[in-house]
Amino acid sequence: INAVLNSIDRLEVRGRDSAGISLMFVMDDKKYADFEKSVKDENLADALKERTCGDILLNAGITINRMKEKNGDSLASIAFVYKVAAEIGSLGDNIAFLRSQIKSDRILRIVSSFPNLYHTVSSHTRWASVGAITEANCHPVDGRTQGACVQTDGIIHVCLNGDIDNYLELKKEYESGGNLIHTDVTTDTKIIPLQIEKYINMGFEVEEAFRLAVNDFEGSHAISMHTDLDPGKFFLAQRGSGQAVFVGIGKDHYIPASEVYGLIEETPHYLKMEGEKIIEGEKGSVQGQIFILNQKSDGGISGIKAMFYDNTPVQLQEKDIKHTDITSRDIDRQNFPHYFLKEISESPASVEKTLQNRWKTGRDGKILAVFLSEKEFPESLKSAFRENGIRRIYFIGQGTAGVAGLVCSDILNYYLNDTSINIGAYKASELSGFRIDGNENPVGMSDTLVIAITQSGTTTDTNRAVEMVKKRGAHTIAIVNRRDSDITFKVYGVIYTSSGRDIERSVASTKAFYCQIVAG
Repeated sequence: INAVLNSIDRLEVRGRDSAGISLMFVMDDKKYADFEKSVKDENLADALKERTCGDILLNAGITINRMKEKNGDSLASIAFVYKVAAEIGSLGDNIAFLRSQIKSDRILRIVSSFPNLYHTVSSHTRWASVGAITEANCHPVDGRTQGACVQTDGIIHVCLNGDIDNYLELKKEYESGGNLIHTDVTTDTKIIPLQIEKYINMGFEVEEAFRLAVNDFEGSHAISMHTDLDPGKFFLAQRGSGQAVFVGIGKDHYIPASEVYGLIEETPHYLKMEGEKIIEGEKGSVQGQIFILNQKSDGGISGIKAMFYDNTPVQLQEKDIKHTDITSRDIDRQNFPHYFLKEISESPASVEKTLQNRWKTGRDGKILAVFLSEKEFPESLKSAFRENGIRRIYFIGQGTAGVAGLVCSDILNYYLNDTSINIGAYKASELSGFRIDGNENPVGMSDTLVIAITQSGTTTDTNRAVEMVKKRGAHTIAIVNRRDSDITFKVYGVIYTSSGRDIERSVASTKAFYCQIVAG
């Protein structure tokens, strides 16, 4: 639990108006009877009853379900949920609140004193994109509907990054059957457990029900789910380039996170889901991947079942496991009250690191030459320049990175001074939407170098533009200030600002902006 809270605390800079955590325990019938006795002995029976009855999953909510395994053994599952919604606040406030709720929960303390068969944890922090900033809309959400005090079909807790674009259509279809979603729950995430339940009620196993459900959702998304209907497993789905999922592989556990720095305290080893990848399946093109992490396994690759959305298997291998050099030190706020001040103070050192080992003097000691490695400036691009094969150079980015692109374009135009090469800077969304041919001609942009500038490496519009120009044969380079971020896996060359471990976490860019211009 502490490891997950630490992870969410680090991810909070990506979104902090809502946070939640779900703790799910599964125990045998005898241990559950002992738990009930302990609750009564400590005069907590009424408190337990009050916390288990509600038609919305709110802070301090408890869900209990009695069930039987396929072998006939009786089991009991207990899920605790803690949530907080705060439109105004400081980094760390939400996670501190969740910690305080967990520490003071006497019923949770009783549950944790008994051996369990399975234990999974799911947590989420976000900026609310759909729905009001309320406890009811905090993730995780479950499948209970208006007027339903408890869930009778098992416990399903879901978190979402991204959007379900056809949420209103699916909601209308669901409510036409007579069940109503509570009016206080307005997040599009709510439809996910309901769709999963729909397929389970149709007779599908949990794994297949999850796969069928995520196929119903339009838009770019990353979804996590754990359920007592298939205890000990953790379900992940990702489609599109707008979100990312990294599965940390520890010695005795898995820790999925939406950013690499969410797992580095536990392990430097991880798998990246490739939900943006498109393959040709039996029924045509398909996009999206599903990972199922199994607690009842030896861990590592062997404990992960992977497939595309059409059920085509993904053959994971040991070579797919990546290693990151980022450590918790790289993202520590130190003694600064917020990241903005910290990053301003670090700007000179970051610029110096960006230039380090990337230039050298000529033999006369006067002329300076840029020196970039093969990983930064690939041989194929050097050959294209030598053969006069590059006629267009575009800098792209969004927001502050787009402004840095404009500066880089002006500087390059001035010093290159070559009218035969068209140099420009565009918003990534402008390039992908209006300035490239709609036909995916594999050589249509073979005379073009696209330099993508991004702070986080996860900007949706920038990453999508890179994918589109690559399909048309363009050369691509990224200027990015975070190692192992999404864009580094999409381009042919990567120029890291600073040391590539210099993570900028403040909303307002400072040192990253300066370094992007220097790198450009």
